[in-house]
Amino acid sequence: MSTHSGSSSIIKSMDDYARDTTSRENIHDNDDLEHDPWNQQVRNLIAGTAGGWSQTIVGHPFDTIKVRMQTAVGGANASLLECLQSTMKNGVHDFYLGIASPLLGQGLMNALQYATYGNMKILCGGCDRDTIVLPPERYLIVGALTGAVISTVDGPVDLFKIKLQVQGQTGTNYKGVIDAMKQIYGTFGIRGVYQGFGATLMRNIPCNGLYFATYEYVRQYFVEKDDVSHISDLSPSRLLAAGGAAGFAYWSILYPVETVKSAMQGDASDPAKRRYRNWIDCGRKVYQQNGYQAFWRGWLPCVIRSVPANAACFYAYETTRQMLMDLPVSNKPQKNFTSEVQQQQHILH
Repeated sequence: MSTHSGSSSIIKSMDDYARDTTSRENIHDNDDLEHDPWNQQVRNLIAGTAGGWSQTIVGHPFDTIKVRMQTAVGGANASLLECLQSTMKNGVHDFYLGIASPLLGQGLMNALQYATYGNMKILCGGCDRDTIVLPPERYLIVGALTGAVISTVDGPVDLFKIKLQVQGQTGTNYKGVIDAMKQIYGTFGIRGVYQGFGATLMRNIPCNGLYFATYEYVRQYFVEKDDVSHISDLSPSRLLAAGGAAGFAYWSILYPVETVKSAMQGDASDPAKRRYRNWIDCGRKVYQQNGYQAFWRGWLPCVIRSVPANAACFYAYETTRQMLMDLPVSNKPQKNFTSEVQQQQHILH
């Protein structure tokens, strides 16, 4: 074999190596872009917090009315109009009673929720950047798993909020959310903090399944209808509509479970003084108060709240997340294998 022939073979091998290396570099870059766990977690934690704050500010006044209707004893102030009139007596401030707990807790809970949801999507075959579209039933499973995880935070957050919202009806006196935490945990320990946790799980697992499945389905519907290449190209109005639809799905269908949860968490913190022994006993006694319609108390303000609150939540989440995605993934310098091979080719020639 001639020297020229040998050199040509070496050069050809180096050309193949260069192409293969470039391909592997691109795959590595895409892998970093899609599956970098640190960037993914940070994005979802920050964006989830922004979404939680937006949701709380928009929705809390409606939530106060809902809880007071759900926990009204003996039918007193049980209608929407009566609750509005009763709350307005002390001014707008009363609509925001207990907001410190969800404002702090909802930020934490939504951060956990969206970080968990991002991980569950990957676990079930999707990806955090939504370049892989899962079937609706897969999103239902992803959402349900997310609901189970976030209940560990959502339970106590809801508990302290409800304790503050109904303290006028129960005779308790908390100066604020921190004082409520101190009193409940100091007297009744961790079991007091997780009062009504079983009912929280019963609500969160199916409702979060519907919540995220609806959101993803509506988003994908708009992608096809608007003929855009990616979900990130959707207009703000489309994101708001998808978030509002998700909120409606969460609260409209399984609302009686929410009523039982609120009643159990609004009950006395002292187990010896509670009206309800468990969620079955709670459901039976709620029914005895006013029949089936007792389970739907507060439904109207809740559904009215769910659309704008969740529209604001998802819009804040998506816009914050997209802003973070647009930041550089990494400033780490990468070795240029292709230029090294070209230099070696030049030497051989």
